[in-house]
Amino acid sequence: MIKISLFMRLLSTMIMFLFAGSALAELPKAAQIDRYKTIVLNAIKKKDCSRLLHNIGKLEQLTERLPESMIYAKAKCLLQAGESEKAIEALEDYIARVGSDGKYYQQALQDYTRAEDMRASQRQKGEAKAYNGGVVELKEGRWAEDVLTKLEEEMVRVQPGCFEMGSSPSDPERGIDETQHKVCLNKPFLIAKYEVTQAQWDAVMPSNPSAMQGCGLDCPVERVSWRDVQRFIKKLHVQTGRNYRLPTEAEWEYACRSGGKSEKYCGGDFPDELGWNKGNSDHKTHTVGQKQANGLGIFDMSGNVSEYVEDRYAEDYYQNGPTDDPKGPEVGFSRVNRGGSWRYDATDSRASKRHQNKPGRRGDFLGFRLAMTL
Repeated sequence: MIKISLFMRLLSTMIMFLFAGSALAELPKAAQIDRYKTIVLNAIKKKDCSRLLHNIGKLEQLTERLPESMIYAKAKCLLQAGESEKAIEALEDYIARVGSDGKYYQQALQDYTRAEDMRASQRQKGEAKAYNGGVVELKEGRWAEDVLTKLEEEMVRVQPGCFEMGSSPSDPERGIDETQHKVCLNKPFLIAKYEVTQAQWDAVMPSNPSAMQGCGLDCPVERVSWRDVQRFIKKLHVQTGRNYRLPTEAEWEYACRSGGKSEKYCGGDFPDELGWNKGNSDHKTHTVGQKQANGLGIFDMSGNVSEYVEDRYAEDYYQNGPTDDPKGPEVGFSRVNRGGSWRYDATDSRASKRHQNKPGRRGDFLGFRLAMTL
């Protein structure tokens, strides 16, 4: 009798929701929106994530104008449910909509970091399971081996040292986030002589995402996101056993300035000699290493594609970050990319110029170069 009673109760609840949804669908659009907002707000108050997620999806089909409390609550519920990818998308949506003035902005940044860590852990477990099961696909053959061997051979050793990072207050092109400050890198590291090429990407990944494949395999890979780059690095480690990574923002600028010298661009004061920009690129990327190298023998840091680094972005990080071996803020949304590109003016190629993009952003002007800890 108890089981029958419980079954009847569940059945009546399902019927009630079915008829409620059917009745709502017959209401005018404005009335449907108001009703779903009430349901979602009640779910937020009761911390009923299941009901919230079920109804907010329907609400989003009716209107894009949701209160920021609902957008954030959706992201929190997705994170609570372990849906890291969807939580990241929802948090990106929230942060993009409300900006730093949003009521839950700081909490959202912390949640975003948690969601990224959760996704990384989930992927690591999945990749480990796939690897142990023998289903990881590796690019094989002499060509791929030669390409990756050459990558390792072309890494440039950078000696430790201190330098003035950022731009001088007297620089008329100085950005608000370029506060000049002392930085010390206390350990040597390796950084790639060239940007990662389409050939190198193709030797590791299933397909070449570049918009400018006609440029050739020795041109930089582009239209990759920061997240795509992390996947590339993980697969590259499996293939080579080497612990490649992205450079930190401080390492990138130190290397760009030929070992911390006072240079406006990466290697001197004349951008057209050092890289490709809007004024000299003919609106396209070019084979790496065609322009003048900087003082360390590194090419294209002043322009070809703009390069992702490891750090999160914060406008005031230069004012609050450590002097020794800074690695960027611990929480944040956007990732830093450095260096000019074929698409933008030479002023964007300045050694101190900072750019930021969503970690999922892909563009035909975005690429990267690799680094390695010694």
